[in-house]
Amino acid sequence: MHFVIERGIVSHTIRMEDRTFDPNGDITLIMRSHLEDDQTSERTTTTESVIESTPMHVRMLVSSKHLVLASSVFGAMLQGRFNEGQTLRSAGYLELPLPDDDPVAFSILLDVIHGHTRKVPHKYQLQEVVEVFSDGWVQALSREVPASLTADLIHWLCIFWVFGQSDKFKLMTRIMERESGGTIWTEDLPIPPAVLDAIENKRQGVIASAISMLTDLITNYQNSTPRCPRSGDNAFKCDAMVLGALIKSSISIGLWPPPAPPFTGISFCALSGQIHQMKVPTLCDTIGQTEGWYGSRGDYPYYDRGELPAHIGIKESIEASFRSLEDQLCGLDISTFKA
Repeated sequence: MHFVIERGIVSHTIRMEDRTFDPNGDITLIMRSHLEDDQTSERTTTTESVIESTPMHVRMLVSSKHLVLASSVFGAMLQGRFNEGQTLRSAGYLELPLPDDDPVAFSILLDVIHGHTRKVPHKYQLQEVVEVFSDGWVQALSREVPASLTADLIHWLCIFWVFGQSDKFKLMTRIMERESGGTIWTEDLPIPPAVLDAIENKRQGVIASAISMLTDLITNYQNSTPRCPRSGDNAFKCDAMVLGALIKSSISIGLWPPPAPPFTGISFCALSGQIHQMKVPTLCDTIGQTEGWYGSRGDYPYYDRGELPAHIGIKESIEASFRSLEDQLCGLDISTFKA
């Protein structure tokens, strides 16, 4: 069984190196390349140059899973009753000769199939040629689409951008907005700078708002006006305890003194997790008039009259603010950039 990829008229091909598309691959494709014979370059006729070539073998280590997902032909061969499929199942490995296929053209398809998008040439703007197949490819590989910020996410973002898949583009940009620390390497992929700028601007914007919220809270506790409803020294001691806890917690997560943009190395997702771990005790907790912010606040004597002191529930208030900020990191609409 052969898989021929037409390239048109080619005078000769240059020797390709062996390729590993999947280091854990279970199939080695063997194709014929040609090494140009330099000694024949001076032999010419009156009409054209005579170019001789020597056949060579190119070996490509690939994943049978990716081949089967991408191609029904490979699926029938490797999962059916063909000898190739039986050998693969019994030995766990297969060498598959494809003598009639062009290794240069085939390697481009293998890069696409294995998700090596940065190796796919973009010079000739060929995405429209394969766009009709993109939905099927993405559906077949849907389980490999990252759900968090990984090294492969930028490649998937490029795929969804090129083929205009708006929902998945929005999902990838949402992950980057929430989990990026400010450094995004595009690896020369054809992603517009405006997309990356928008992701970074939203990241910086919500982090700046979070820092401002904490700074305002600390400033309020630095004022001379007591926030604890207790009288005398107890109010001062309670406010001082809250102020100290806020500053110390903010220092531990790198937010005090307040950092300046661009907040390199700070992701909103990590920051939100650190905020959740903050401890903000009060004197009221210590003397037992409330169970604290994680317990019931009904034990506080002012609660039934709707006079809950401002410093009770600080932790919940901070976390609620962070949830509101997180909702702003909802991803980008591809239509904004594809005018």
